[in-house]
Amino acid sequence: MKEIATLILTAIGGFAAMVAVQLLLTEVISIGDYATYVLLALSSSVLQFGLPAIVCKRMIATSGDWRRWQLKDGDVKRQAYVINQLFSVIILIVMCQPVVEWSYYVSDRLCGWAGIKVWTESLQVSSDLLLGFILRYDSVWEWGVSILTIAVVPAVCEELFFRGTLLPMLQKRTGNWHLSIVVTAAVFSLMHLDIVGFLPRFLLGVMLGLVYYLCKGNMVMPVVMHTLNNLIVVVSVGVSDEGVKQALSAGPEWPGLVMPLVSLGVVLLEIKTLEIIKNKIEGGQEGIGA
Repeated sequence: MKEIATLILTAIGGFAAMVAVQLLLTEVISIGDYATYVLLALSSSVLQFGLPAIVCKRMIATSGDWRRWQLKDGDVKRQAYVINQLFSVIILIVMCQPVVEWSYYVSDRLCGWAGIKVWTESLQVSSDLLLGFILRYDSVWEWGVSILTIAVVPAVCEELFFRGTLLPMLQKRTGNWHLSIVVTAAVFSLMHLDIVGFLPRFLLGVMLGLVYYLCKGNMVMPVVMHTLNNLIVVVSVGVSDEGVKQALSAGPEWPGLVMPLVSLGVVLLEIKTLEIIKNKIEGGQEGIGA
């Protein structure tokens, strides 16, 4: 429990630092400035998730083995396996989008029926406004900064915290990978403070956890998967001001079932492919190391 307590305390400290920095930013920099919103978004990712993960890594030896960012020099066979894993991860995140979107529509309607959407509505509006402003870029430079701010940095920081630190801690404590993946996914979704988005983020968290496990603790894979997921949102929503307005104002409509079911089949196929590759690597006496 010492490891989990350390992570919780560092997360609380990171959250407090994030609040302090954001309050300072809103005081000293004029609201409406593009740089202000970029710094607000970056502070949320780095201080709330990235910094606690780094502190825990320094303090606790049982957190994830982040050295698996790199391949072994000269290991051609393993490099081929990793390239196959990467292709499967890319297909997986692209094809899971209809499933995630369908779960969001279902969750939104259920929360509406239950009358609980109001609990986090103000927080979600604030988050949507921040996202919408950052996505209204006017130049190639701002486009690049927006991609970095919304897609890359949050993916790296959140994956280091959840899959790189929390997940291996839980696995060591419970001895059960699948339970640890589910619990980590639930915490991942809850910490976004969005009731309507809990189910789709939970499903995304489960897939990220499975990818981390099936790719034998290679942090590159969940980071790439998470980054692509964020990038899809940036591209689909931020291509124009009109896209931002629609994303912030349009209510969800019930989708069909055909595309989500087809996508689910492809997702399960790619998960099976990753499992086969994992078994082949283990057959070559490669340890998980996480």
